[in-house]
Amino acid sequence: MGLTILLDLDDVLVDFVGGICARWGVTFELACRHWKIGKWSCLEPISAALELDAPMSLSEFWERVRGRALFWAELRPFTWTTPLLEL
Repeated sequence: MGLTILLDLDDVLVDFVGGICARWGVTFELACRHWKIGKWSCLEPISAALELDAPMSLSEFWERVRGRALFWAELRPFTWTTPLLEL
């Protein structure tokens, strides 16, 4: 029997936040200016960076990703990803 290892990709091995910011046309730096300490979701910071009156819904947030398999395939790996996987 082989060993199965499951890895969490988004913001562990690849830059999910940078990728989702790019899909919304917002820089990571701008989203970070609106990020509140202790909050993990990027929905509100991206909404604020877009100067929306209220945070977008989860459905609206995911509409730029839904059905786009390449979004996930094209997320940029972090610098530690390859060395970590080669261990």
